[in-house]
Amino acid sequence: MAVRMFVMQSQYRMPLDFTEQAILAAKNGWATLNEGLCFGDEHGEKLGWTGQDATLDEVAVAQFQDSMDDDFNTPGAIAVLFGLAKELQRQGNLIIHDGKPDADPNQLQQQWQTLVKLAGVLGLEAQATESASTDSISDEEIESLLAQR
Repeated sequence: MAVRMFVMQSQYRMPLDFTEQAILAAKNGWATLNEGLCFGDEHGEKLGWTGQDATLDEVAVAQFQDSMDDDFNTPGAIAVLFGLAKELQRQGNLIIHDGKPDADPNQLQQQWQTLVKLAGVLGLEAQATESASTDSISDEEIESLLAQR
């Protein structure tokens, strides 16, 4: 996902400057988006969300569509996603530290579902942070693959 973020943070017709710093920035950006994408799974029940879908945030959807319609401006589209994710991240911190958000739970559900839907357009899907660290391949599996090769 970090590589996908790296590629989409640049206009498709511009050359990519593939550096360690750029990849690190993309990893950090992905971590922010992933935290927003996981918000509903982590906090939805505490906020009393039902299984019903909320309407999408029309302003965010319009901004996202405008960016994509502007010569496939993925950096602009990702900026919309970051706006949603950062607010959800802030609200998640409030829930953890204060026990409740300072925004309406229905509005948070709307923002979260908008983020999930729009991120899906770009192929960005939530990854549980616990599974991301346990998905590594073992030394034995690497040796087995080397032997097969």
